[in-house]
Amino acid sequence: MPALTKAWLQENRLSGAIPVLSGLTSLKLVNVTGNQLTGIVPESLTELTSLSDLALGNNLLQGPTPSFKSKSMNLDMTGLNSFCLDVPGAPCDPRVNDLLSIVEGFGFPVVFAESWKGNDPCNSTNKWVGITCSGANITVIDFKGMALNGTISPSFARLRTLKVINLSYNNLNERPFQVLGNTRSLSWIT
Repeated sequence: MPALTKAWLQENRLSGAIPVLSGLTSLKLVNVTGNQLTGIVPESLTELTSLSDLALGNNLLQGPTPSFKSKSMNLDMTGLNSFCLDVPGAPCDPRVNDLLSIVEGFGFPVVFAESWKGNDPCNSTNKWVGITCSGANITVIDFKGMALNGTISPSFARLRTLKVINLSYNNLNERPFQVLGNTRSLSWIT
């Protein structure tokens, strides 16, 4: 579809991540407002210099607030999005990046996008679903019975203070021990 110039997909109950848009060099107008899109805005979209209008508002997008190469476009990102910081291009806390990398393997489920807000997963005033911390350290990930599908990310191992991972009662493609068996800090995996 390299000739595609407009994608008007607002209010269509779309969910999951925005797909990679490489090769759509003629794309000028994109409107995906009012869906349930989750995950990180792909680099293939932020790099598109052909864009003149982009509407991403009222979704559940996460990660860093995107910075776009096309500086003269009309941009709407208002609404429910859950970017870690308000500054375009500013990196998220490494723990946020690791957690987003973990849930990417599950397709960025809406349940996480609705509760994981801000740039501190250990902030006591904003509880992140499935995450328990001791101080600033993530110690427990409890995703038991969350109807998750997909793959277990090796990114769990980047959380060096993690003691417990509970992935039981989901529909995952691997067993936790196959992916996480060599993670040194863990004392319990289910």
